[in-house]
Amino acid sequence: MEVEVPTDINDLLELFVDDVGAFPSFLERKHFAKKNAKAGVWKFFKVYSDKALWHTAYCTICQADVNYTLTMSTIMLTRHMRSMHRKEYDDMLEEMAVKKLEGNFIGSSSSQEEKD
Repeated sequence: MEVEVPTDINDLLELFVDDVGAFPSFLERKHFAKKNAKAGVWKFFKVYSDKALWHTAYCTICQADVNYTLTMSTIMLTRHMRSMHRKEYDDMLEEMAVKKLEGNFIGSSSSQEEKD
């Protein structure tokens, strides 16, 4: 018996994408907070435990899957926040600015005390 192998990309995708156009249902869809995350944007995203989804992050605000680039850069996550969740994005920027100012203030006051 000969098995027909699809050659068209759309036919191949139909084998792996479920009816609602989401990721294949056979993949494990558990997600968790990223460990040792330094970027503020990770407060709004989780990563999948399945290695097949290592390049995808889960938005905890809108439950969307966002491509997390091959270079592991957070730029796509930041773009998602800026375009889809502007208020939370602006709050995140403000929080980061406050932390940076507090860090600079603490650093400058301790170096001032050392000079005295």
